[in-house]
Amino acid sequence: MAANLTPDKCIADFDMRILPQQDIDLVLGDIRAIAGAEIEIAVVDWKPPVVTPTDHAFVRLCAKASRAHTNVSAEPLGVAYYSDAAILAPAFNLTMVIIGPGDLGISGSKNEFVKLSNVGQATKIYSDIALSYLQ
Repeated sequence: MAANLTPDKCIADFDMRILPQQDIDLVLGDIRAIAGAEIEIAVVDWKPPVVTPTDHAFVRLCAKASRAHTNVSAEPLGVAYYSDAAILAPAFNLTMVIIGPGDLGISGSKNEFVKLSNVGQATKIYSDIALSYLQ
């Protein structure tokens, strides 16, 4: 295509995550209002945010197990990445906490990796959580 030609259409994909307290229909309404009637907005894939209250007993259990093996205060926080929790939590009515051996920002990158020492540490954390939870 030549630089001086105007194409007949433009397609853009957006990967957007909304906050748990936001309503997807209101967000889409705002986007459509800004875009105008001549721009078509289509949701290709929608997964609701996963929320577990920070004072939930399972969250406290996971934080305790993490502290025991990392010597780091494991304060619950939200993340902006996708997790299978978005499918599993509502499908099975599960309380969900994400604890992984990887470093934030590495997952999904071109050269994704996990330190083996972190995998061993995560195994101990998962074991403690399971043993405590199943008692």
